[in-house]
Amino acid sequence: MKNSARQALGNHTRQQLVRLRALVDEYEALDPNEAEELFRLGLAFHSTLIEPCPNEYLRNMLHGIWVHPLQHRISTTYFFGPDHQAKVIGDHRRILEALANGDPAALESGLRCCNGGPHLQQATGAA
Repeated sequence: MKNSARQALGNHTRQQLVRLRALVDEYEALDPNEAEELFRLGLAFHSTLIEPCPNEYLRNMLHGIWVHPLQHRISTTYFFGPDHQAKVIGDHRRILEALANGDPAALESGLRCCNGGPHLQQATGAA
C-alpha cells in the first residue's frame, strides 16, 4: 500500500482530493456500529488514494486483497465501533494532510497506522 500511495503522491486531481475528504467526512457521520458501511467507505478511501499510482499491476493486486471475502469478513467482524471509527478518521485525516503537504514520510506514517498496526492491535487486543 505504501509504495502505491508514494507513487500516487503529488498526482491526485483536485476532484480526487475532494472525494477523499468527502469519504472521511461521510465515514465520520456514520453510526460506528455499521460495519458494512464502514468497510465500504474505507475501501473507497484507499482505492481513491491509490488511483493516480501509475503501476496498474500494484493497484489491481491491492484491490484483489481488499475485496477478498476473508478480508471483508475480518474487517466487518472486528473493525467497527466508536473507538475504531475515531482511530480511522484520525489516520485518514493525517493521510490527507500528508497529501496536501506532499510529505512522503508523513504519508507512510499515516498508512502504517491505518493498515494493520494499531487498528489490528486494538481489535484483537494484541500488544
